[in-house]
Amino acid sequence: MDLDLLNEKQEIYTAKNVKTFVGIPNIPNNLNPLIAIADNMWWCWNSS
Repeated sequence: MDLDLLNEKQEIYTAKNVKTFVGIPNIPNNLNPLIAIADNMWWCWNSS
């Protein structure tokens, strides 16, 4: 996925996606509900 960005002179350029990765956090068990909240927030922004 390429991303169109503006530089400081308001010129459009395309940033190339070089590498993607998935990070799985190592959090204490009592904070595990935060993973579900984060997934819900991600889905709200990336539902398409």
